[in-house]
Formats: sequence, structure tokens, C-alpha cells
Amino acid sequence: MINNDNKKGRPNKYTDTELKSILEKHVQENPGKITYLQLEKATNIKRHVWSRRMSHVINKLNQPLLVNP
Repeated sequence: MINNDNKKGRPNKYTDTELKSILEKHVQENPGKITYLQLEKATNIKRHVWSRRMSHVINKLNQPLLVNP
């Protein structure tokens, strides 16, 4: 069978939208800084999945909010 998608490796178990919704739920239940190890323990999704596919979202959530008085 010929694969024309030019994708190599194993197909993803979770879509990006599924990961984002899981992350949003986790953030609501556990406020504070988010770590990959914490996410792995809470969701049983490996750390490398979070770091490779959702690192930009997690970094944005971990940045402190700047409030101008």
C-alpha cells in the first residue's frame, strides 16, 4: 500500500483539539504552574506528547499575567 501523506512514524492517538480540551480541564481543576510531569500523572498521556505538541500553549499559560493599575 502506498502512503501519499508523506508522514512518517506512528499516527497520533490524540488530536490537538483533544489535548487542548484535556489541558483546559486540568488547568481549571489545578490552578498554578503546569508541568509536564504533573500532566502525565493526571492524564496518563506521556510527557513527550505534551512537550512536543502542546509546549507553546503550556508556556503561554505559565507566563505571569501583567496587570497595569
